[in-house]
Amino acid sequence: MGYNPAIELNRLSYHYPDGRCALKEISWQVQPDEIVGLIGPNGAGKSTLFLCLAGVLKPSAGEIRVAGLNPTLAADRKILPSQLGIIFQNPDDQLFCPTIGEDVAFGPLNLGLSLPEVQQRVQQSLEQVNLLGYENRVPFQISGGEKRRAALAGVLAMQPKILLLDEPTMFLDPRGRRELRDLLTKISGTKIIASHDLRFIHKLCTRITLLSEGKMVADGSPDILLDQDLLEYHGLEGLDA
Repeated sequence: MGYNPAIELNRLSYHYPDGRCALKEISWQVQPDEIVGLIGPNGAGKSTLFLCLAGVLKPSAGEIRVAGLNPTLAADRKILPSQLGIIFQNPDDQLFCPTIGEDVAFGPLNLGLSLPEVQQRVQQSLEQVNLLGYENRVPFQISGGEKRRAALAGVLAMQPKILLLDEPTMFLDPRGRRELRDLLTKISGTKIIASHDLRFIHKLCTRITLLSEGKMVADGSPDILLDQDLLEYHGLEGLDA
C-alpha cells in the first residue's frame, strides 16, 4: 500500500467523557521512515494521541489518516494492525499467552495467515529482537528488558509500516536502554517514540514534537531538547539537568 505521508492530522481534538479536553486542534504530518520523539509533561496528551492513531479512541473533531487509513472507520480499523503497531508502557499488558512463541504468533494468526507463514514471521521477529530460542519461555520468567523485546517482537510479526512506542525505556537499566536504542535504529519504518527519557530521545530521533496541555507547542529538530527555557516552561528537565 503506497501512501504519503505516513500520518496526517488535521485539527484533531479529543474530549474525554467528563468534558476534559486532552487534544486541541492538532495538525501534524509524519513522513515515511521518520523517527519522531514525542515529548511533554504528564497529562500533555501523548498517550491519548497514540490511542487515537491506533483507533482505540475516536476523535471528537478533526481528521486523521494513518498509512492512508481512517482509524474512525470500522473497515479501516480492521486493516490498521497490519500497518501500525503500538508498544505500551508496560510489556505485561501485551504478553498474555503461556509462551513467548504463542504471544508473537497471536497477531499473525488473527490475520488469517497460513501456519508456515506464521511460524516464519515468529522466527524472523524473534531474531530481530535477539530472542531466538525463547519460543517456549514463559513471559513472567524473563527480565524486564526481555519482556520489552518480546512485546516488540509480537508487533514486528505483524510487519507494520509504523511503530508507536509509549515510554519504551521504562523499567530498563542503562544497558537495556542502549540495546533498545540499537535495536530501534536497525528496524525500518516510521517510528514515533513518546518518552520522558530525553537523552534516549535525543540520541535516537531525527525530529522532536512537544505537546503541552493538549496543544502542539514545538515541532522541529532535536535542538528543541537543548532549549532549557522552553522545556522548563512546559514542565520538563533539560538534558543537562
